[in-house]
Amino acid sequence: MTEFLIYQGKTAIALAVFYLFYRLLLSKETFHRFNRIVLLGTAALSFVLPLCVITIRKVVTLPYTPVADEPVETVLEMATTVTETASTPVWPAIICGIFVLGALTVLSMAVISIFKVKAIINSGEHQTLESGETLVITTDNTAPFSWMKYIVISREDYESGYSQILTHEKAHIALRHSWDLLFVDMITALQWFNPAIWMLKSDLRALHEFEADDAVLRSGANIKEYQYLLIRKAVSKSGYSVANSFNHSTLKARITMMLNKKSSRMSVWKALYVIPLVGISLAATAETKVDYQYEGLQPEAVADTLTGKDSEKSVPENPFTKKNLREGRFIVDKENSTVTLNYFDNNCKELQVCYTGLDLNQNIYMHNGAIVTKEMQNKAAQDDPDAVMIVAYLNDDNRVSAAITTSGPYVSGKIDVVQVQIDVNTNDPVIVVNGERMPEGFDLNTIPSSEITSMQVLKNEEALKEYETDKGVIVITTDPSKKNEEKPVPDVYINGKKASSEDIAALPANPKGHVEADGTIWITTEEKPKEEKKVTPFHQIAQKPTFNGGDANEFSKWVNQNLRYPDKCRQSKVQGRVALQFTVTETGKVADVKVLRGVNPELDKEAARVVSESPDWTPGRNENGETVSVSYVFPVIFKLP
Repeated sequence: MTEFLIYQGKTAIALAVFYLFYRLLLSKETFHRFNRIVLLGTAALSFVLPLCVITIRKVVTLPYTPVADEPVETVLEMATTVTETASTPVWPAIICGIFVLGALTVLSMAVISIFKVKAIINSGEHQTLESGETLVITTDNTAPFSWMKYIVISREDYESGYSQILTHEKAHIALRHSWDLLFVDMITALQWFNPAIWMLKSDLRALHEFEADDAVLRSGANIKEYQYLLIRKAVSKSGYSVANSFNHSTLKARITMMLNKKSSRMSVWKALYVIPLVGISLAATAETKVDYQYEGLQPEAVADTLTGKDSEKSVPENPFTKKNLREGRFIVDKENSTVTLNYFDNNCKELQVCYTGLDLNQNIYMHNGAIVTKEMQNKAAQDDPDAVMIVAYLNDDNRVSAAITTSGPYVSGKIDVVQVQIDVNTNDPVIVVNGERMPEGFDLNTIPSSEITSMQVLKNEEALKEYETDKGVIVITTDPSKKNEEKPVPDVYINGKKASSEDIAALPANPKGHVEADGTIWITTEEKPKEEKKVTPFHQIAQKPTFNGGDANEFSKWVNQNLRYPDKCRQSKVQGRVALQFTVTETGKVADVKVLRGVNPELDKEAARVVSESPDWTPGRNENGETVSVSYVFPVIFKLP
């Protein structure tokens, strides 16, 4: 709908510019048939040019490093809240409605005019002329006019002598002026809002009269007598929009044109103004297409890599691959940290996923619309011979890339990353390590991240049926040879506070806890009741927790005031967004602080520290007004000035 309005706007501009140059350069010249061809040709050209888009190709080579040379990142299962894509604005529909109403009105006027002409023709006396035209004699005082093969005159004109009138109207029929008027009526309906089309229509009718007048004078008629005839008929009733009336309203212009000196043939060259105007129009609508290719990437790794629609490369016949290669694209809004991916599933259905609140200062990887690690993306692309890779640039030469494969699932909708909850400790998915199914309740954190060589989340129908689950399957491959590699001493947090060596020594036997992907150890010593109350996700709570009487913005202000940027990270200019998850308990305490998506170990620890030291909140309440524990996801942003 919006594209149609843009097309109509471009057409209106082209039509107005072409007509303006015609008026300035050719309207006073006497070669009427040539002017008529220029008017009709440029009018038609105005509708064609906006559809002609010149594509300029630019090839950009991107560095590519094999997966084996990259550090392995931990894959996180994302439980997202997906909403429908933002509703389409109403204004295009309103404007289109107004446009259609105007177009129908103009067409209706033309149709009514045709019916009136047909009624006059059917009611009159018919005579067939030797040259093949049909003469229609009416009893009404109607101004002479012609339409198609019919010439209509009143009985008064017929009895008083009508040779010059007949010659005039025969010229209209011979030159097929009626077809010109039908064509202009149709394009007027499409451009009824454009004053240029109405002026063009008026000038075209004048050209028709100039041509017919010229035919009368060339037949040997006396110019003075013919001009007097035109003046006498000027008081007659006007004709119809689709007919060529002998009594055209531009009487003064017709008489002046008869007296004008014939234009020099050299004046025809003025029509060359059309050429630069066409060139300017094509240049204004030209597009630059960027084709991306990876250095050293083998053909079997990915079917193709590009960001735009078309490619000079041969496009496979596979409809899925062809559709994504031609029309798959990223739209990056750096100001609002928004990344939108338009792509097609294996049924060639168009999908769109929009992520807001993304950190554009790092590489982002997607697979079928879901955010994944680079390893998952590369493996998905390598396993599918029909895979397509779509790439776009972010900040500081970082890139967002998406592997589109024929196997689902496919993510669509609008996703706010602040609301994204990631939990690798969930017991719902089936976990398979080196081909062996792990028991229910298996903790992924027991596998050191340095030993993981690949991780894949399967949600296709075959995998769910094989493992008898509807929650998905996490397949992990490890490399035991890395087990004894030297690792840095991890940090230990006890009950959300960084522990000293004395705190660690005082721990009871077999404390409960878990290990983060970066090796950080979180230990809980507080006794919990056997039946813990369910923690309610933030977006499902009836009355949300508040901080200092305000919303999350108040908590953000407190965090920013108490946040200490690690010197090491400041010196190395490391920055980014750390996604944390914590629980606001029934008593308003902040507990169970976890790093969901880290940036750097130092930044992750500082983010966890400041949130874990939070003052008490006002707890959330359910529909019954009871205080409940609420799970909260919060981003801590580290940004250097």
